[in-house]
Amino acid sequence: RIQVEEDATSFLYNISEYNSQWYEFDLNIIQILSKKNISMVYYKWNGIKNKDGPIYEFYRMEYIKTYRKTGLVKSLEGLWSQTQFLDQLK
Repeated sequence: RIQVEEDATSFLYNISEYNSQWYEFDLNIIQILSKKNISMVYYKWNGIKNKDGPIYEFYRMEYIKTYRKTGLVKSLEGLWSQTQFLDQLK
């Protein structure tokens, strides 16, 4: 299991760096389930690193807890295999 904790500045920087690695990508939300301060998001992601490169594809579920008063994200956990995660960084 891979687990990372980071502050908002670090998170935004890492998302930007991750985004710059991809030539093109697409995210399709399949389903969102929500009850009180807990949500589950199920989606399909695919992308390519260069115009004629191989297509990377995976399905993922995100488990999101929010603060009841503010609605801000309290925690986020994702379910995907380590292989899926590491394959996209090659």
